[in-house]
Amino acid sequence: MAIDEKDRRQFARLPRQFRMEISAFTFPLSKMRPFDVTGVDIGEGGVAVRCPKEFGVGEQVQLKIYIPKLNRYHPGFFKVFEHDLGQYIVAVAKIAWSKSDPDQGDYMYGLEFVDVYEDDLKALHNLIRNGLEQG
Repeated sequence: MAIDEKDRRQFARLPRQFRMEISAFTFPLSKMRPFDVTGVDIGEGGVAVRCPKEFGVGEQVQLKIYIPKLNRYHPGFFKVFEHDLGQYIVAVAKIAWSKSDPDQGDYMYGLEFVDVYEDDLKALHNLIRNGLEQG
């Protein structure tokens, strides 16, 4: 009997599309070229995205996830900044799985977070919990 992918997930997923950028690590880092991607869902452990560029499973990438009103979910003093400008999470992630989609001409990736600032992870946790409670 095959295990459903959802049953293996450690973290709840919020099916919400956020604008994201993905970059392959290139040295020097100033030469990194971001690609716009569409988020499919997001969880504390990672994200699923649709992307025009091919990456290999196991490859590490940098993600920038733009989340409107993220600061209201942040612990500490960030809560006082309620504007939407510049609210994003930067993370290093590993390509956990990949599927090509010939009909769309792009790829679907499951990205596992490897390195995320702790306060951003707490804000993401609060955002997901709030989003799931509101349905």
